[in-house]
Amino acid sequence: MKLRYKITGGFLAIVAIALLSLGLVLSHTKDCGPAPEFTGDGESMKAVRYRCYGSPEVLEYRDVEKPVPGDNEVLIRVRAAAVNPL
Repeated sequence: MKLRYKITGGFLAIVAIALLSLGLVLSHTKDCGPAPEFTGDGESMKAVRYRCYGSPEVLEYRDVEKPVPGDNEVLIRVRAAAVNPL
């Protein structure tokens, strides 16, 4: 393989990685917008939710509608959870 093809291929790979990185950064910098309101009909539960990428400030502790498991699904109650920096 000729040297110019190797150099061109390497350059195109670097440009492709740069464009993918730029797209990833731009897709994670949009505002979340308002959260959907819980109407209070039916059973509810407390949940920590996030709707967009960001720091811990995007987490919301709120009442949400309790999910209903479908066929071949299981609803699990979480009694405790932990978060670590990794």
